[in-house]
Amino acid sequence: MGAFALAVACVVLSLKKVPLLLSLALFATMAALAAVLWGFHIRRARTTPLSQEWRRFRDRVEETRAPRRCKRGPGRAVTCAQVKELHDFFRAHIRDRDMYYLCANIIKPLTQPYQLSFAEFVGPSCVCWFVSHFWGHCFRQFCESLHKHAETFGASSTWKEQSYWICTFSNNQWEVAEELGKGSWERSSFFLALHSGECAGTAMVLDERALPLRRAWCLFEVLQTLLLLKEHGGDFHGLQLCTLNGVLNEGQGGADMAVAVAEQLSTLCLRSAEASCEDDKVMIHRLVEGMPGGFDAVNGFVRAAIRGAVLRMQERFQEQCRGIVDVLDGQVPEDFGALQGQGLGRHANACGSNGDTTSDSDESLLEGTSSEDS
Repeated sequence: MGAFALAVACVVLSLKKVPLLLSLALFATMAALAAVLWGFHIRRARTTPLSQEWRRFRDRVEETRAPRRCKRGPGRAVTCAQVKELHDFFRAHIRDRDMYYLCANIIKPLTQPYQLSFAEFVGPSCVCWFVSHFWGHCFRQFCESLHKHAETFGASSTWKEQSYWICTFSNNQWEVAEELGKGSWERSSFFLALHSGECAGTAMVLDERALPLRRAWCLFEVLQTLLLLKEHGGDFHGLQLCTLNGVLNEGQGGADMAVAVAEQLSTLCLRSAEASCEDDKVMIHRLVEGMPGGFDAVNGFVRAAIRGAVLRMQERFQEQCRGIVDVLDGQVPEDFGALQGQGLGRHANACGSNGDTTSDSDESLLEGTSSEDS
């Protein structure tokens, strides 16, 4: 707008049809008008429906606590209830959008005044589960998958308190370089959370396309999960495959989902996982190749996880079938077999009688035909 006013003034001066003072007055008027219009634009941008929701959510948080900074790593988890509350509050804006939208349009605007992570903003918890996921996954489905996982590993009254380290929420999006360890992965926040000794396992949120396993950083998280499982054994839950309908490792999620994921993994080579930064990809590939067994070991670990999930799904299905058969057995009359046998006998006699009649009729027709031909 200011540039437009200046251009108008220059044109007026070049025409030399008005006095200098009048030209300057015209320029000042146009500049003032531009300033007013720009101010109106800014005020309007600050009062969009979404910006009003930011303020409402901040007010709700600040009523109960003062956002404060805490140490990076395992102490920056969020509870399942906090994730669900965020989704429900901004549901009309999020709809079927993904984590990229969520981070840019909700997480960063909410935390901008404090320059903190979302976990620090709403109140952090100590990590129980590390979440590995793809940012392009629908956030609504992400929340539902997390909810199913929390219900599986928490009692009916405590699922809301299950805590998760999720990079979008646990990393300070205003200090990403520091969160990533400034190039040293051993000092990165997610490495500190996973290796804290407080983490019970890795919850990988995925759909039938298994997209997280196509990302190099998710591959890195799988590698760390494998190393932790070897180190801690049964005390560590390893890789939990979390879907919209439940945890596949627990026989949940449905046979269709388990089979679809298994089909994806049967042909997927983790060596093909991509990263937005080529240096990250090179670093992660070097780490994987440096461990015993290299990519074959990591590929085998992931395939073993989905194989176990499919077998558990098969066992669950067979248990359900046996249960249904047992129920039906109790509802069938004891003499049903005898009645069924009598019914079959009468049916056979009827068929035999009809067969004989047909045969006699056919013979008569054949005899008649023979006499006429002769």
